[in-house]
Amino acid sequence: MPVHLILLGPPGVGKSTQASLLRQRYPIEPLATGALLRAEVKAGTPLGRQAQAIIERGQLVDDAIMIAMVRQRLAALPPEQGFLLDGFPRTIGQAVALDGLLHELGRPLTVVLQPLVEREDVVRRLAARRECRSCATPVQLQAQPTLPACPRCGGELVQRADDTPEVILQRIRVYEQQTAPLVEYYRGAGLLAPVDGRGTPQEVAERLCTVIEGRSRRAALPRAAEVSRALGA
Repeated sequence: MPVHLILLGPPGVGKSTQASLLRQRYPIEPLATGALLRAEVKAGTPLGRQAQAIIERGQLVDDAIMIAMVRQRLAALPPEQGFLLDGFPRTIGQAVALDGLLHELGRPLTVVLQPLVEREDVVRRLAARRECRSCATPVQLQAQPTLPACPRCGGELVQRADDTPEVILQRIRVYEQQTAPLVEYYRGAGLLAPVDGRGTPQEVAERLCTVIEGRSRRAALPRAAEVSRALGA
């Protein structure tokens, strides 16, 4: 049975790293909505053109376009493949719309994973992050302090403009304000699973997998009972 996941956390908590590690364990398609948006704009799709016009006016892309993009990608997944949403939903409105979409597609959420990291650790991680100017590969200087170039393509490593300590703190504050209701929404639905986000990426991934396995087994029990009743009938 495929797993359907949301990875909820502030910038710097390691969501993209965990998405890559979880993909090695489960047949899931990581869907980072920021990357989806950029891909649609680059490809010049109808959704991309709508989004680009909004972005060029300096406005935020509205929920209808974001949901349409997510719908398009989820509907294209084969039945045996799950998904991991990163960066979406961000508001209660988006969460409610996503609930309707997943019900329509017959893909109920398995769990909403929430890696927890102290604010000081997040600031330290992001301040030490660099990005390749050529291929956009992220690199942590804490782990590789003497790395002179991108390990993937050899390109120049640069610091993102939004990775300075002052900007990082503001981003975290905005995230906490926006997502506090979302955390309560999924807690009330019995889907939220806070997980210790400290340690190596592999250690965190093991904790996440333990939660996913437990939730998957719980979700499978009612289905197994339904099959048994149907066979008995």
